[in-house]
Amino acid sequence: YAVRGGGRGWSPPGAEANSYATGDASPPDLKESFKLGYHADDSPMANRWPTEVPGLRPATEIYLAEVWKVAIDCFELFSVALGLTPDALTRHASAEASSLNVNWYPSLDAVGPPQHGQFRIGAHSDFGALTLLDRQAGYGGLQLQTLDGDWIDAPFVDGSMTVNVGDLLARWTGDRWRSTMHRVLPPSPEDAGEELLSLVSFCGVDPGALIETLDVGGPRTYEPVLAGDYILEKLAAIDTAD
Repeated sequence: YAVRGGGRGWSPPGAEANSYATGDASPPDLKESFKLGYHADDSPMANRWPTEVPGLRPATEIYLAEVWKVAIDCFELFSVALGLTPDALTRHASAEASSLNVNWYPSLDAVGPPQHGQFRIGAHSDFGALTLLDRQAGYGGLQLQTLDGDWIDAPFVDGSMTVNVGDLLARWTGDRWRSTMHRVLPPSPEDAGEELLSLVSFCGVDPGALIETLDVGGPRTYEPVLAGDYILEKLAAIDTAD
């Protein structure tokens, strides 16, 4: 079930180093991922469903459908909050350009001491427009970087989702809403048996959408970029095989 072609399937330990996208050559991320999406079974990017776990497909398809509804609601709320028409962002939203990563962060007992500068996920900002995260809290959990450059534990509210602005939405708003740097801490000796699971929904926009800074009061103007080109460049940067 290893990832191939369109990037669906199992991504093994060491396959990604998210910090590479920021120019930081730290060790590969301490995680495994199962990557899923919205494409039909006859698509080259179709999901790869393990026959050994028959319950995975129906559960995942329900989750994918429901989380996409939340994504559309968020895009509409963002548009209205920016003083735009409700469809200003939703008309660019694309389920086919979206994906779900089921991230497993193994325990310290399983992987041993991390290398110097190694994290479960290295410091990075998300590349797309919006990320919806259903996560577990733990010693080796999510941290955010403040405007002062300090790292703090991300707030956790049981039963909620973490909503994260990605690079494309930051470019759209001219950094009125920033794409925050974040990371997932390495496994901690505070609980050597702790393993965590995160459902990371990258809610994307059409690859052909031209992302131009809108007149919404942001402090910066970005050069226009095609959404698909931007995402592909960032994905290539974090692939350790490259």
